[in-house]
Amino acid sequence: MTEDGVEQVAHELSGLELTHFFDGLIRGTDDPDLAPLLGSVAVKMQLRAPTDQSDAGGKPAEELQRSYAGIRFDTSRPDRVAAVLADSPAQQAGVSAGDQLIAVDGLKTSRERFERILRRAEPGVVLTLHLFRRDELIITSVTLAPAQTDTVWLTIDEDAKSDVRQRLQDWLG
Repeated sequence: MTEDGVEQVAHELSGLELTHFFDGLIRGTDDPDLAPLLGSVAVKMQLRAPTDQSDAGGKPAEELQRSYAGIRFDTSRPDRVAAVLADSPAQQAGVSAGDQLIAVDGLKTSRERFERILRRAEPGVVLTLHLFRRDELIITSVTLAPAQTDTVWLTIDEDAKSDVRQRLQDWLG
């Protein structure tokens, strides 16, 4: 099958013009709106802020991050920045992947302490980060943003209509 063969088959089978769908969801970077799709089979999709960078979602949480810096730490070297997310406060402050975070507001820090700060600090708080980039000491200020609600958990919609709940049963078998 050619590269655009799936799109041609989908068009022929459905009789629908699917160029916009394929442009946005297949060739592009748009996220599909999953909530209504899951709702059609009695599954509720809920979003919340993460508890920390290792939070994979799947359940509600009690202590969520209030603020966001956009730093992901290396799991094998917890003081090392593995990634700085695009358009994040950390990127705006000049933090780079590979930097070693050594202090926040003049106090020695760790990944755990930094995540604790994100859970407690209000958005808009300015943190002074002390980092090593190779052998050079970098001091920069990061203004925390509101925590992103990008962590998902799913539940069965107990209030769904009987036909919708039947679709769930048919789907799960």
